[in-house]
Amino acid sequence: MKHFGILAALLICGASPLFGAPREVLNETPHYVGLDPATHACAVLIVKTEGWKIMGTYKSTEEAKEAMARMKECQGQPV
Repeated sequence: MKHFGILAALLICGASPLFGAPREVLNETPHYVGLDPATHACAVLIVKTEGWKIMGTYKSTEEAKEAMARMKECQGQPV
């Protein structure tokens, strides 16, 4: 029983950094500005999507949105 308690404590301590992982992983994930050739709509993507033309790779969503606002292919579209 003592070993079970030690094992449980180690698992909890080892897993605790994972509770914040989604936000940290999202911040470290490259962001892409993509152009859908069918609709001519631009969007910020975090996954390269088949059929979309990748217009650039950026470190954050904000950086990608700023770049998308300057792209002539994306002019007049909501950010």
